[in-house]
Amino acid sequence: MYSVLISMAILTSLAAAPLLRFSLARVAINPEEALRVTNENRHNESFLNSLRKVLMPSRGGTNVQWAAYLLGHLSHHHTVAVTALFALPNPGETPPPEAVLALNQQLRHSDGPAPRVRHVNGIPVSEAILSEAVKGSYDLLVLGATGTSAEGLFNQLIDNVLSHAPCATMVVRAHPSFDQQGGAIEVQKVLLPAVGTQYSRRAAEVAAVMCRSLQATLTILHVVPLMDGDTLGPRSHELSLTFGQHIVDEHADLARSLGASVDTLVLEGASPSQCILELAQRQEYDLIFMGINFRPVAGYAFLGHRAERVLRGAPCAAAVLGSG
Repeated sequence: MYSVLISMAILTSLAAAPLLRFSLARVAINPEEALRVTNENRHNESFLNSLRKVLMPSRGGTNVQWAAYLLGHLSHHHTVAVTALFALPNPGETPPPEAVLALNQQLRHSDGPAPRVRHVNGIPVSEAILSEAVKGSYDLLVLGATGTSAEGLFNQLIDNVLSHAPCATMVVRAHPSFDQQGGAIEVQKVLLPAVGTQYSRRAAEVAAVMCRSLQATLTILHVVPLMDGDTLGPRSHELSLTFGQHIVDEHADLARSLGASVDTLVLEGASPSQCILELAQRQEYDLIFMGINFRPVAGYAFLGHRAERVLRGAPCAAAVLGSG
């Protein structure tokens, strides 16, 4: 009798899990429960919900002023602590007052938090930035796109920081016409190229929150490359357009759930980067915002051909958000 009881216990234990999966697979989920599960998954995967501490190295230039302005609007999603770091070459040197004032002005213009100002002296700038990023356990590193090297998009300092950053990184290039210390910045139209990757969705999340705060319109764009139907099959064109529409719709749902005003657009072109630049010029966008995956190649941070061409040729301000 004892053996029978033990056998029944083992059999029921083994059968319970597959029977439960079989039964629940046939239970219809009502719309309210489906929405709850979707929102819960989005919350768990959200980059913004894990964003608490931001490090913004600065020399007081126009690029970092734009970065400070965008960061101020990003901080409206929830409270974010911002540290402005000045790495100075000479012992005893202090941050230039005008540089600190310019950062404070842009954060104040965007109703952002007052930054905590830190400075370090006498060590290489990239080493100071990376050391502070690690010690402070920052969630986001925000850089102005200072300088351009002969081989890469940025100078050696930015390349080194991007290649070794321990967290997500946002690099901002100011609008070409912005050259005043503490000058006014206005953003009404933002263009977000989307490719359907995780870092592309992260960029959509960040852009949506900024656009909601800026009261700007977010256009989510996917560019479908031109295809040879004879080589790839008669339905390749139709399937590519359908897939592109699916990508922008998915990103748009995410952005709208965060309160942004969103338009979607699917274009065809031989060069995605050229399509992005021509659209930004023609429609007079104020900012191009892209999600990318930084990869160190031959000593510099490679953003991908499309992102690098867009940053080099953008007729407006441009920003890239890279995974950490």
